[in-house]
Amino acid sequence: NTFTKDTIIIKKIDIIGSEVNYERKNDTDNLRTILKNIHDSIGSKEKASSQLESTESKRRKKIIVKDLIIKNAKVSLSIPRFGKHKISVNIPELHLKNIGKKEGGVTPQWIAKALISLIYSQIKSPAVMNNLKNRLNDLSVGLKNVPEKTVKKIQEETNEKIKYILKEKSKKIKEAINRLKGL
Repeated sequence: NTFTKDTIIIKKIDIIGSEVNYERKNDTDNLRTILKNIHDSIGSKEKASSQLESTESKRRKKIIVKDLIIKNAKVSLSIPRFGKHKISVNIPELHLKNIGKKEGGVTPQWIAKALISLIYSQIKSPAVMNNLKNRLNDLSVGLKNVPEKTVKKIQEETNEKIKYILKEKSKKIKEAINRLKGL
């Protein structure tokens, strides 16, 4: 019964059977854009609340989520060249504990950012990306009516995108290792 307090404690959130649409365009994707928008939103709200020390900003509710689980989720990759066809693969079960506990509660935007970041990291993991690549290869084998040249071009483009994503992930890991070395 924490709704009357400044910090709301949520014992458990189960998200079951969700589907994430993953769309790549040029050097970015829809999830990266969403994360940037959330980050910008959090930054502008923090700046505004630090400038305004009003009673209203002090009364903002914060949230602690003790247990958040995502089960039976899928990522779907849209393939514009194949019309409305999508390929989907499962995302491993995701589990976050004690969101906002260390901070004494966080905003809903902060929770959304943590959740989408976790989902995004799973989508970009080698296991999920390889599954998407395999599904794409299976799809291309089943497309007998598509000229072989078109199928090869699509496979090459997809392989390039996967290499790019893995390269980006590798950079982030190296950056994290360097930050840890600096501690």
